Amino acid sequence: MAPYENTNLTSINVSSRTATFSATDASTTVNDTATINVSAFPTTINLAATLNYAQGTSATAIDSNLILSGQIFSSASVTLTNGSASEDVLTATPTGSINVSFDAGTSVLSLSGSGTAAEYQQVLRSVSYANSNLTTIDISRRTITFSATDSLSATVTDTATINITAFPTAITSGAILNYAQGAAASVIDASLTLSGQIFNSATVTLTDGTPGEDVLTATAAGPILVSFNAVSSVLTLSGSGTAAEYQTVFRSVTYENTNLTSINVSSRTALTIPLL
Repeated sequence: MAPYENTNLTSINVSSRTATFSATDASTTVNDTATINVSAFPTTINLAATLNYAQGTSATAIDSNLILSGQIFSSASVTLTNGSASEDVLTATPTGSINVSFDAGTSVLSLSGSGTAAEYQQVLRSVSYANSNLTTIDISRRTITFSATDSLSATVTDTATINITAFPTAITSGAILNYAQGAAASVIDASLTLSGQIFNSATVTLTDGTPGEDVLTATAAGPILVSFNAVSSVLTLSGSGTAAEYQTVFRSVTYENTNLTSINVSSRTALTIPLL
């Protein structure tokens, strides 16, 4: 039997074909027919990725190896669930006739326009996730559903997972303050760093000094209040605030000694403790 081939790799016509075989001798023509059933590429979508996203990271592709097969597609969507609509952001790069739009209220990224499987696959592979919250990120695991609909209204779906991690809670201070008797209040560590989310209180405790003459001060910022206990040499910060707000107050902490005659010259240690 003669071989049959169709060269259309995108929008093949799946109608059955009839092949008529005719042969003629000196006086007679004979005919017979055969049927060719044509099937298109199956419409499928396959995701194999789990995205591990760290707070503060730039937009990151969810699955750059996503596989989409089929013929002509008319639309697709990427839907994020279990997240926070006010901070979760999905983006993608349009290709050819495929348009992209994102609805922040519903956390749905929509693709529209007639395109081949290869074109839609390219756009879906470019879908990226980012979170705009740099303070109190919602670390709930997100589920993301990719759906694609072809020109015959067949829809295929698959899901992926996004794991979220927040900034680690950490404080770093390595400063040494060289204080001379009679000097004005001096900042202890203007480069102190604090990371994390929301803090409710903090303390700066001075040890090895002389209560009554050692003084710690700081500049209150935003919702954070400051108080100093001269007997215990403890500066207390209170109020719900972000890591950035507490860091600002910590960086403003100053030391001063009021003794202008017989100052205790022992080295002091300032212990800083933020509390969630």
